[in-house]
Amino acid sequence: MRRIISALLIFFCLLLMNACSQSTSADAYENLEDAVKFGLQSEGAHPSDVMAVEEFQDETIIFYEFDGTLGVASISKTENGYRWFRGGPYLAFENNDSDSYSAAGFFYETEQGLEVPIMYGQIRDNGISKILLADKGIEKELQISGDSLFYFAIHEAPFSSLEITPVRE
Repeated sequence: MRRIISALLIFFCLLLMNACSQSTSADAYENLEDAVKFGLQSEGAHPSDVMAVEEFQDETIIFYEFDGTLGVASISKTENGYRWFRGGPYLAFENNDSDSYSAAGFFYETEQGLEVPIMYGQIRDNGISKILLADKGIEKELQISGDSLFYFAIHEAPFSSLEITPVRE
């Protein structure tokens, strides 16, 4: 009898652990603003840490600063509501005093499987006032954001065709 009770107790504990580990509709929010607010809260970040919110092919991409690093997350609209998703690590650069700025690129994959091409970097020289991003003669000024002086852009051109120009004023 004791074995049956022990087996049932173990079964119910496993059932409870499984139920608690599954995503539920509680992860979905009624609107985009709530998804961002509670998503940031779950990451330990604050709404004031958001540097930009951009739309890309029906997905909302959130760029935010967290403890001196760059966080990228996405909000997907599902039939249950809006869901926060951060599918990659926080991004940072090693501090190399000989470089006035750093740059890199990667593909961020959203919860829905969309690959978003992102170029990002960080300024280390306070004399740099802006960053220009050019592709095939088309130039765009990038916003320098946060206390950590990150810049970033969603782009559709290959990383190798992008030109990054720091501007001193």
